Amino acid sequence: MTHPENKNPELISLDALTAGAFSATTSGERIALLQTWLSSEPSLQALQDVFKEMSHRDKGAAKVLRESMEEKRRHIEQEALSHSWAEKGIALRDAPRINIADAMAWQRDAAKAGAPLSREPLAGLKTALADRVKAIEDLQHQSQVQREAAVLLAQRIEVLSTKPWQDALALREALHTDLDRWQAQAKSLTDDAQWSSVDAKFPPALQTSAQQLQAVWMAFGDALQLTETAAADSQAPLPAVPAWAEQIRQARHPSQAQAQQAQVVPSATATATGVASEATRKVKPMGDKVLIDQQRLELATQAEALFKPDSEPAMGGRKMQEILRHLREEWKKVDKQAAPNPALWKRFDAACNKAHVVVDAWLKEARAQTAANKAQRLALIEELKTWAAEHAQGPDWKGVARQLHQFAQRWRESGHLSEKMFAELQPQWKAAIHAAHEPLEAVQKVSLERRNALIAEAQTLGAAPTLRIDAVKALQQRWQEEAHAV
Repeated sequence: MTHPENKNPELISLDALTAGAFSATTSGERIALLQTWLSSEPSLQALQDVFKEMSHRDKGAAKVLRESMEEKRRHIEQEALSHSWAEKGIALRDAPRINIADAMAWQRDAAKAGAPLSREPLAGLKTALADRVKAIEDLQHQSQVQREAAVLLAQRIEVLSTKPWQDALALREALHTDLDRWQAQAKSLTDDAQWSSVDAKFPPALQTSAQQLQAVWMAFGDALQLTETAAADSQAPLPAVPAWAEQIRQARHPSQAQAQQAQVVPSATATATGVASEATRKVKPMGDKVLIDQQRLELATQAEALFKPDSEPAMGGRKMQEILRHLREEWKKVDKQAAPNPALWKRFDAACNKAHVVVDAWLKEARAQTAANKAQRLALIEELKTWAAEHAQGPDWKGVARQLHQFAQRWRESGHLSEKMFAELQPQWKAAIHAAHEPLEAVQKVSLERRNALIAEAQTLGAAPTLRIDAVKALQQRWQEEAHAV
């Protein structure tokens, strides 16, 4: 290699910059000197200057420089990407209200763009956004739990209206404590900093639960107060609760109540005797009475086993409903084979009635949930129609496609409905989503035609005797613009 002193001053300067790499006698020495120089982290401009001169003199040494330049360019690009996505992430993290889909899309789009999510500051932002999304999802779950708790509390209050009013009076303070606790928990949800970011369906649903629960409690309190007054004052009006009104009526006129009971008992006894005699005449000797009573006892035991020893239900409402139906059908079959056993029937019926309370509560909750799911789906259809009227005409067609996909996802994730109710709502949804898709599909069809025209134009350029680079670049630019637009 020619000594740099015989060359221009710029080469001498570069040789001094690289500690003699240009004046080294062998390729190995040049590579070693260049690697030492590269460890000092030179600027990209200095690298380019040295590479430009070295590429004409030593390909092996130039390869080391090229790899270092590419690494530095990648680092610069990564830093630029990191800065760009960090700004977007910070805006999402610090926004007073965010959409969960936007927060999740930030990480997905950043990874797709090649941003270094495993390095700071993006790693910290990814964790912060994930924590915020989790906090929002936890709030939504707690809101659903709170609504279910409101239903159960309202049911407890309603059940007391079938009990003696003294029992309701004894439990009033405990119920009031539970109501205060529920209201405090609901307030802690709405006061949470992330509450403004929960899905739009949760705040009104929780507010409705609070209003309904408060209305039930106020009605209960007013009725109980009226009952206390009626119990103390015989001239006071009776409460609107039938069980409590009957209690007060019997307390005011005990002799009349006993007389009515005395009239009812002989009549009922005579009727029961007649029915029993008729039933006895109709019963055929189809089986051993002892064996049939044993089967009845087993059915009564199975009915009692629907509750644990501590009076807790042994299973959920749906399964209990199925078992109850089966037990009653079995009892009817067994009861036809011998004379009735009133004691076992009373035991069996009492156990079934106790289980029916659980089934009724489950049915009420299931109906409420179904109604809420239907309302949610109807609200989604209306939201889609409103959105389509405002945004479905573009011009951000990629945003339109993304929003339509999110609507479809929300429809799939909406709560369960019966087949009949789903069949009623599905045509409405299909009509709304099809109408919202029409502008996008029309634009996509036109875009496809334009792309086919660009392909034909490219084929024409390729078949020409002389390839025009400027025309090819212009065609590529038009293709990219079309791809970005739709």
